[in-house]
Amino acid sequence: MSFRTVLLVLGCRPQHNGRPSAFMVDRARKAVSLFKKNNYSKVLLSGGKTSLKVPEADLMRVMLLNHIPETRIMTECNSKSTIQNAVFCWELLKDNDVKSVTVVTSQFHIPRTKFIFKKLYAHMGSNLKFEPAPDSLGIFESGIMWLREFYAIQKMRLFGF
Repeated sequence: MSFRTVLLVLGCRPQHNGRPSAFMVDRARKAVSLFKKNNYSKVLLSGGKTSLKVPEADLMRVMLLNHIPETRIMTECNSKSTIQNAVFCWELLKDNDVKSVTVVTSQFHIPRTKFIFKKLYAHMGSNLKFEPAPDSLGIFESGIMWLREFYAIQKMRLFGF
C-alpha cells in the first residue's frame, strides 16, 4: 500500500466537558484547508486517551468527517506526548512508501514539533513539512506558551528524549 502524501495532525487535550478545545478546533480547520488545497493521500490524526477516556484522534475524526472522506482518515489513538505522536505515527507510516509528511499543530508548538520530528524522522527519506494552525491566544497566554515550548526544547537538547 502506498500513501505518498500524508497530512499528520497532532491532537491536544479537549475541554473538561469533553468538547474540543480551541487549539483542537484550530488544528482541525487547518487540516481541512490543507486537505482541500493539496488532496493528501491520507490524513493521520494522532492523540491518545484523555482523562475523559476519549482519544484525541477520535474527537478530531468526528470533526473532520463532513470535510474529508472517511477512507482517507487514519487514527493513532495511543500517544500522550509529542514524542509518542512521532514514534507511534512512524509505526503506521513506515511500510507505506510515504514521500511527504506535513505535520499540523498549533503555531506555538511548531518549534518543538520540528525538533522532535526532524530527529526521529531523519532516516525517513521523505519530505517533512510543518504547517502551523493559527491560534487565538492573547499576548500574555501566547508568551507563556512560547516560553514553555522553549524550555521543553532546551530540556530535550540537554537531556535527550
